[in-house]
Amino acid sequence: MTAAVVTENLTRRFGAQAAVDGLDLTVPVGAFYGFLGPNGAGKSTTINILTGLLAPTGGRAMVLGWDVAAEFYWRLRMAPERQVAMRDGDYKIVATDKLDRFEMYDIAKDPKEEQDIAGRDPKRFSALKAKLTKLHTEIEAEGPDWWKRLDKNGAKPLPP
Repeated sequence: MTAAVVTENLTRRFGAQAAVDGLDLTVPVGAFYGFLGPNGAGKSTTINILTGLLAPTGGRAMVLGWDVAAEFYWRLRMAPERQVAMRDGDYKIVATDKLDRFEMYDIAKDPKEEQDIAGRDPKRFSALKAKLTKLHTEIEAEGPDWWKRLDKNGAKPLPP
């Protein structure tokens, strides 16, 4: 059976401090796992990596077959202004869910996403904007029950 979440030697360092150090984890499809541990154990950092909000500094993390460090798309519904976002290597593009405002960040150089660099690299920005728009449109068209179309292994969507 394909796993819903797999990490292999997952590592995240902040300077010399390892927040996550060599985590190997496999969560089967349909299973529920919880992270327990003291403050500073790396629980939030691991979740941030798995959701694509933070890049790992080593190892690998996969969610439903997607390599979260290479390319990942997610929707942030917690913020007052809904957002959609996508990672592409060291770059992250963020937009409102209406796709009317976009920002681009180099998260390798600016992990806190304090400086929008869309104007510095208009060619890359245009390509990522088109890619995010296309992906967002495809996912929205699948509807809220997209997860029901996963195959029995949980990794690849079944044909409609």
